Amino acid sequence: MTEYFHRQIQLWGEETQNLLQTKKIAVIGSGGLGSSIAFALGASGIGEIHMIDFDEVSRHNIHRQIAFKIGDEGKNKAELNAKLIELRCPFVKAVAHDCNFKEWSLKNIDVDLIIDATDNLPTRAEIDIYAKTKNTPWVYGSVEAFHGQVCFFNESLFE
Repeated sequence: MTEYFHRQIQLWGEETQNLLQTKKIAVIGSGGLGSSIAFALGASGIGEIHMIDFDEVSRHNIHRQIAFKIGDEGKNKAELNAKLIELRCPFVKAVAHDCNFKEWSLKNIDVDLIIDATDNLPTRAEIDIYAKTKNTPWVYGSVEAFHGQVCFFNESLFE
């Protein structure tokens, strides 16, 4: 594993790299933003990534959603993302959840960070409530045309 992450270890040290292996994150949404984030985080050596999405691949989105290719139409996005992450980095466990956020939240899976990569305001509100009850930090990202936005929430900042 040290050789695989050699460049990162040079950047932030072996202790930090080992710490990444202990972290669990949940990525809500496996489309354009979610697939890109999960791919990058998986390659960095995060220990466990939970991909949550009930949606299926559509041909008109494949060009901007890096986890998918022609022939993936109709397949679940979370499942394809999880497979790709594990193929890319054998040191990461990727778990697919073919469901919406509310259904996933009922599974009561503890994670260290929630990443909201949806384009759905009601889901974002559910994530906020859930994260506060679990005292789990979360990040949302959104993209529209040539504009992007990101925000980090950590309840402990407000205590």
